[in-house]
Amino acid sequence: MTLSAVAVRPGPVGLDWLRARIAEAQRDDRLAPVTVIVPNHYVGLWLRRELAQTGYVNVHFEILARLAERLGARSLA
Repeated sequence: MTLSAVAVRPGPVGLDWLRARIAEAQRDDRLAPVTVIVPNHYVGLWLRRELAQTGYVNVHFEILARLAERLGARSLA
């Protein structure tokens, strides 16, 4: 599992950058899971719809608070 964090400006250039990073992450396995951190649920919904038009699969969109909750739940239980 590879983790990286990059802030990207919204818009067509940012969307193209994201498509390229997802394609790179899924290069060896088209169904490899990819998680994208978004500032809010509305941005995640918009990105999901944009990427669905070009056939991306197994891409999850999470806000940072929800991701922290998922990652820390096991150790806190």
